[in-house]
Amino acid sequence: MKEKLQALGQLSNAEPTFGDFHAFFKEVNEEKNERGAAILLAANVENGLRYAIAHFLNVAPDNKLFRSSLRSFEAKTRIGREIEIFGSQMEINLDCIRAIRNAFAHAVKPICFTTPQVRDVCDVLVMPTILPPMSIVAATGEPAGAMPENPSPRIRFQKVCEAVGHNLLVHGWSFALPSRADPKDVAFVTQVRPKPLP
Repeated sequence: MKEKLQALGQLSNAEPTFGDFHAFFKEVNEEKNERGAAILLAANVENGLRYAIAHFLNVAPDNKLFRSSLRSFEAKTRIGREIEIFGSQMEINLDCIRAIRNAFAHAVKPICFTTPQVRDVCDVLVMPTILPPMSIVAATGEPAGAMPENPSPRIRFQKVCEAVGHNLLVHGWSFALPSRADPKDVAFVTQVRPKPLP
């Protein structure tokens, strides 16, 4: 049984491919149950946060650190802010996303995105600028994840989660890519720390 539990844990921490992201967002868009959609979207954000922290710390995303000290979404948010992966606006978004996820996961009462308390927290979310590389809608030239005008609370939550998760992954990649100060000197590699996400 221990091996089966470990295999399941490894599945949770496996590095996604671009095809996996496409399938994931297809699943979210087809999800009619708002609880399910909220939990899926927030889980993707938490995974992006784990990825960014892991690459900043130069450890694997399945490092035991993420099964102990940084197990919770809140702990990942606090350390991400402390090590300056992101600033105050991202922290507010992460806190709101986590609170909404927790409400959907734990509320015994019926809950949806139009529940006043959920709607009010969705109104606090701020759409970040989507970092490149990004998908573009050919007809409009807008980023594929752009926020439509007057979005419903669910669409606002979904678009902010998609952008935040994307930006955290892209930011994590920037920690993973070394740069060479002198292209002829293959032994000398520097790590350039990107600016924190806003």
